[in-house]
Amino acid sequence: MEKVRVDKDKLVNLLKNEPLIEHEFSLPMIADSFWDSKGGALYYGTGLCNSHAITIGMPFDILAMVLVAEKLRSALGLSKVFHHIADTHALCNLPESHAAILQKAAEIETVMNKVVQKLGLSHFVILRSSSFDSSLEYAAFMRQVDTQNGDNRNGEYAQRELADMLWYQVKHGVVIKLGWAASDFSFDERWYDDKFVRYFGKSLSFVYTKAGRAFNRKTRVAPYIAIAEEDRIILRDGEPVEEKFNRATQHLRGDVVNGAANYFAAICRLYERLVHHPLDKGSVPQKVQQIIDHIFE
Repeated sequence: MEKVRVDKDKLVNLLKNEPLIEHEFSLPMIADSFWDSKGGALYYGTGLCNSHAITIGMPFDILAMVLVAEKLRSALGLSKVFHHIADTHALCNLPESHAAILQKAAEIETVMNKVVQKLGLSHFVILRSSSFDSSLEYAAFMRQVDTQNGDNRNGEYAQRELADMLWYQVKHGVVIKLGWAASDFSFDERWYDDKFVRYFGKSLSFVYTKAGRAFNRKTRVAPYIAIAEEDRIILRDGEPVEEKFNRATQHLRGDVVNGAANYFAAICRLYERLVHHPLDKGSVPQKVQQIIDHIFE
């Protein structure tokens, strides 16, 4: 069957009407060439650490990216969604934690395979960067970034982020990179994406989900990294969701807890629409618990 061009109005309406998407950041980042594209794929990347610590697990918030990716794939007729686990990148930040990072990467890969299987996401592919970034082809992309970057002042981590975009674009026909963004962040995924556009032109399109939520002082966070000092809902068997919500209610402002509840409620609604796995009536924490229990049953 012949692939049709993207319906501009359809995409604009999707970006504006999906509560989990930051449409004001996303709409200006749709490449002009995208409207004439036929098919292609989408990818998003998930880190394993920040500058000082490894994630304790995969937050529930990652489902915002997973479900938005599937919604975009289905609506736009894209062939695949690639979930990229940036394990080699983490070694740039914490080289002394080599064994722990590889162990965590394997753990996250296992969790995401469960998510893909239980949610019936047959078009998803889980890839670790270490599975391809030692190839000669990837090294060539790294050199392209290094040439554009001059003195490589942004470090190897940033270099790999940009090389990943080239890799997925050239090797897998990716036309959309999905990330996250927040207006109160000076450093989210837009930082890397803006550099890619500056170096290589607007050949990729970029869509952004809302930031994840933590039950502590720093309420907006990356949706795929949970540091020990953050109070996060984690994708793991036996996660005490209601207990964490109750604890947050006791020590956080009401508007902060309500904001997190609205965010998680949006994930639950999109889950029900896309996965066709109805949730029992109940509170937001109860619905989040049902999704986690379904993934790990």
